[in-house]
Amino acid sequence: MRHRIAGRLIVAVGLTLAVGLGVGAWVAVRSLEGQVLGEVQSGGERLSDTVKRSLRYAMMHDDREGLAETVRTLAAGQDVAGLRIFNKDGRVQFASDPAVLGNRVPTTDDACKGCHGRGAPVASLDPADRTTIYNDAHGRRLFTRIEPIYNERDCSNAACHVHDEGQKILGVMDLTLSLAPFDAELQNFRTASLASALVLTLLIALVILGFVHRFVTRRIRALLKGMARVSGGDLEHPIPAMGDDEFGDVAAEFNRMTRSLSEARGHLLHSEKLAVVGRLAAGVAHEINNPLTGVMLIASNLRDATDPSDPRRADLDTISREALRCREIVKGLLDFSRQTPPQRKPARLEAAIDKVLQVLRPQARKLGVEIVEVGDDLPEIEMDAAQVQQVFLNLLVNAMDAMPSGGTITIARRRVDDGKAVEIDVADSGTGIPSDQLHHIFEPFFTTKEGKGTGLGLSISWGIAEAHGGSLSARSEPGCGSTFTLRLPVRAAARETGFGT
Repeated sequence: MRHRIAGRLIVAVGLTLAVGLGVGAWVAVRSLEGQVLGEVQSGGERLSDTVKRSLRYAMMHDDREGLAETVRTLAAGQDVAGLRIFNKDGRVQFASDPAVLGNRVPTTDDACKGCHGRGAPVASLDPADRTTIYNDAHGRRLFTRIEPIYNERDCSNAACHVHDEGQKILGVMDLTLSLAPFDAELQNFRTASLASALVLTLLIALVILGFVHRFVTRRIRALLKGMARVSGGDLEHPIPAMGDDEFGDVAAEFNRMTRSLSEARGHLLHSEKLAVVGRLAAGVAHEINNPLTGVMLIASNLRDATDPSDPRRADLDTISREALRCREIVKGLLDFSRQTPPQRKPARLEAAIDKVLQVLRPQARKLGVEIVEVGDDLPEIEMDAAQVQQVFLNLLVNAMDAMPSGGTITIARRRVDDGKAVEIDVADSGTGIPSDQLHHIFEPFFTTKEGKGTGLGLSISWGIAEAHGGSLSARSEPGCGSTFTLRLPVRAAARETGFGT
């Protein structure tokens, strides 16, 4: 089963958000609950004090009816669940619920556990410890506040009823508040927090989904489409530019890789073609050479035996000339098929070029061709000097043939790749090569010279460059001349390659 990146990312981020938001919501709820309970406690203290003050007048005048009515009135207030007043024996004297009047409340009652559960009398408890939160039999949460009713000076000296001065506590007032409104508020807050977390998680998931689709999924699909095209053999299919991020780098590198593969495939196909042609040429040359020599010999003998005025003498001259041309082609085939691995030794390219120029300069001057050398001094490289001279000879002869009316040949030398390789340009100002023919010029027997040349010179030169671990390339524009570039490594990294036998 395939797992999408977007799905994995959404699940990972969703879980992280759920945990983070859940912890944050729990902390917020706990904090709010603490604040609410603090407010309830403060409000309970204030309300309890207010109730006790409201009852003081009736107590001081022993107005039991007024006291009972006041208790019922106060208990009818909002959120007040009950109000009771106990005497010192724990018996209910006044209550908002008439049913409990006169009952003695046991110390195990939920409302009494706050004091008696601590094992200390109510008078000795800190005011903050006089509150209790518990659940009643119906499951409601209740807040109880107890307030001791002290034996004040006015009580012990009053004419209506006198209490012993040694009696410290006359009774206890028990005020109970319902926490239902606060619990509802907390529940609403919990629900809102959960809904907010879910909505936020959903929004972030949608944003991530859109982002992944826009910046990841579409680009991966483009890469996969390009890979599929390349695996199908289409090395010319480029991947569109993808920006300046990592995907852009991958696309650019992928395009560079396909270009390199295309060039490597072209070189491989060309090498295989040369190898096949070389083997074929070797066999054909050996088969043609002997009968061709016989034809030339017979034609020459017949010509010598024919009277100069005989009209057949011109035909015999044509036979001899064309046979000689065929012999030159056969010689080129043999040279092409017998390419041998280069015998590399340290040598200077300038010396190889100079030896070729010594042979060609007289002919160049006759044709009105000027040869100019420019560029850097090159280091010694390991090469087969004779084979490299053959390359320059072919390039310079082709350049002169491209300028029958004269022109300029420029030989430019330079170091490249931080000195790891050298390049030599042979540029002419001739007629140039049509663009539809440029990619065929290194193929055997292909020539742009009508009726002249065998079409093997550039193929042989290309093979020599490859055997040296270098390359031979060409660029041209019709009417502006052609430039051939020979690239050779400074250190030998060549293949031991040969064609034919």
